[in-house]
Parts: sequence; C-alpha cells; structure tokens
Amino acid sequence: MTYAARVDGLAGVHAMNAQLLGDTEYMSKVTAGAALGGGPAEDNLLRPLHGELGDPPPAGSVATVTTAVVANGAYADAVVWGIEMAQLVESIAGTPTIFGMNAFGTFGQVTWINISADTAAADAAGEATNNSADYMGRLSAIGDLFLPGSGHRSLAIRVA
Repeated sequence: MTYAARVDGLAGVHAMNAQLLGDTEYMSKVTAGAALGGGPAEDNLLRPLHGELGDPPPAGSVATVTTAVVANGAYADAVVWGIEMAQLVESIAGTPTIFGMNAFGTFGQVTWINISADTAAADAAGEATNNSADYMGRLSAIGDLFLPGSGHRSLAIRVA
C-alpha cells in the first residue's frame, strides 16, 4: 500500500508531518494499522527532474512506476539517459512520464512514473513501448549506468 502526497521539498514534508502528528484521530489510525503492515513505513521523497506534475490524476488512473539505482560515478550520464528515456516513452505511448531522483529513500535511486487513464490504456502504453525498436535499442545500450539487479517495476492504481 502506498500513500502519496505532493509537498514542496523538506519544508513541505515538515509542515505536513507537524499537522498529521498533532491529529489524534490520524495517530490512532496509524497505531491501529501498524499490525496490518509487514514492516515499518518507509518514506521516500522524489525530486522531479523531467515532466509536469499537473493536477492529480483521477480515481482509476494507473501509474506504471519503474525504479533503478544509479551506479557510482554515473550520476550525470544516468540522469541525462533517464530524461531522454522519459521523453521517448512519452512520444511512443502518448502518456505523460515523470522522471526524478530520490531525495529520501534509497540513495541514487531514480524513478520513472508513466500515467495512464486506466488499466487498458496502461496495457496499450506498455505494448507500444515494448514494441518500439528505438526503446529496445536504448535499453540495450544502457551499459553500466545502473547497479545490476536494481531495476524494479510496480503498478499503482488511484483508488481515491
């Protein structure tokens, strides 16, 4: 389960946390829900480097989230490659893609978030991207930009 909030940097995180920690109803729900999780909560803060956040997508929209961890010494090249890949996916799939780097969470992790209107649109975007010779060629030329085995893809569906 993932909960997301848009904040303006660390000051925004601090202001949001101050408000939440002062809310006794919220804190009682956090305490009650702790037994439902498989471990402690993990915070991440993504700093967008490409793409527009715009308005939050509507309920039922789908985010395909791809992450990888940049190899030591490859940060500048990996960021350039990541932005180029986000732009390529946007042009192939016709859907917005955000690319960013963690400010919190796994050090050096970068994230691509591709937003589709629903699951059918996410399937179509994935099929178009995976059938693109340009996309596959650029993946094949990735070289040593990322740590081997660090790539991960997940799906998030907006429920509210």
